[in-house]
Amino acid sequence: LKPLQKITGQSIELAWGAVANASGYEVSWGASNAASGAAGSPATVSAGTSYTISSLNPLTKYYVKVRALGDSSGSAEYETSAYSAARTATTTKITLPTPSMNVTASINSITVEWPKVANASSYEVSWGSSAQANGGTGSPRTITSGSGNKESVKISGLAANRSYYFKVRSLGSGNYGNSPWSGAKSQKTMKKPLSVPLNLRVVRTTDASIEVSWNAVASSLGYKLAVGGASQTKNVIGGNSDTITGLQRNTAYNIKVMALGGGDYASSAFSTAISAKTKKTVLAVPANLRVVGTTSSTITLIWDAVPNATQYELEQTILSSRWTTGTSYTYSGLPSNSTVSIKIRAVGGGGYANSPWSSAVPATTRNYTSVLPKPTNIRVSSSTAIYVIIDWNDVANSGGYIVEYKTNAMPGYKNKEVSLSSVSLHIPNELGGSKRNLNIRIYARGQGQYGTSPPATKTYANP
Repeated sequence: LKPLQKITGQSIELAWGAVANASGYEVSWGASNAASGAAGSPATVSAGTSYTISSLNPLTKYYVKVRALGDSSGSAEYETSAYSAARTATTTKITLPTPSMNVTASINSITVEWPKVANASSYEVSWGSSAQANGGTGSPRTITSGSGNKESVKISGLAANRSYYFKVRSLGSGNYGNSPWSGAKSQKTMKKPLSVPLNLRVVRTTDASIEVSWNAVASSLGYKLAVGGASQTKNVIGGNSDTITGLQRNTAYNIKVMALGGGDYASSAFSTAISAKTKKTVLAVPANLRVVGTTSSTITLIWDAVPNATQYELEQTILSSRWTTGTSYTYSGLPSNSTVSIKIRAVGGGGYANSPWSSAVPATTRNYTSVLPKPTNIRVSSSTAIYVIIDWNDVANSGGYIVEYKTNAMPGYKNKEVSLSSVSLHIPNELGGSKRNLNIRIYARGQGQYGTSPPATKTYANP
């Protein structure tokens, strides 16, 4: 019988030299030098020259012996041998199983959790920043076994956004020995979340932009703005304000901001959204407001059209406000030989706001009793691809003429003042690139005792 090897808390492995003509072997063991009497003893080994005795008691001295069994099946008969001299071995403690662990992280701590191990009196957890999972502050830590099916420990005081390694083993007492350490498992702590930017507010708005600002957030690398209604996001680096451009006029937008993280810091959540509305586009002031005719009770004015205006409002010192959609207006019912101041503004609609008021223009009604007749015989005397010449009959006593004109490509009437009974209208500079449906209005300008005539009108299709 060879020296006993591979002794554990519950088993002993033995081996011996082969005996010629043996039909098998018998192994006997026990806690006394008789090497018998233990549960399961003796045991027959029909093949081979080794055997493992199991189900032994830990920390117990055992005596073990073996003998060769005879064979009477052949022509020669062999008797069973005597037992060998007994050998002794003492079983060790029972090695506890190694726990299998899971780890979960927060910002400055990591929780290690594992299933309870039967017969473990406590556990040991070790950690550190290297793969050996040791050297951490407070490592290793002993955890007393508690109630329930799981054990856990929370390792606090860790740095944010750092990788740590952990291992665990079961600790035994009495007949039970410590388990081997588990394999090291790594886990990274979470980044610190930045604070949500506070006091998001509107600084100013235009018809196409909104400027906002917010309180700065320490350790932020920048900010991200989200603009609802425009499906727009924008990173802002180097400040805590920004102007959002490219927006629609007279439109409400929801705006929110987050702080952008980097390094050990995670981006914040978005702030509560605020609502901001772009302004309407302010219309231009009507240009070139001027008086083109007066009588003893009327004043006629003209002005340049304003794109996107829905109408025009006129205000003067005697009568209340008046509105018109054209680019001329005649006040009536005024006292003769009286002076008034007149101003005008363009009226908006939809996304357009009213223009400021123009400068006031003075005008005086005349002290006369006759009005010039309308110009007659309005006609196209010549036309080319780039101009149209309009003629009419001269009006006696006229001080000149006022010609108003528009096409379907123009937003309103334009006008010219001429001294002759002819005018040249140029395409496309004056007629908007189209000659279709050319509308003409011509006034004979009054002078002296004669008042300006009513307009003579004419419409030409494709002149």
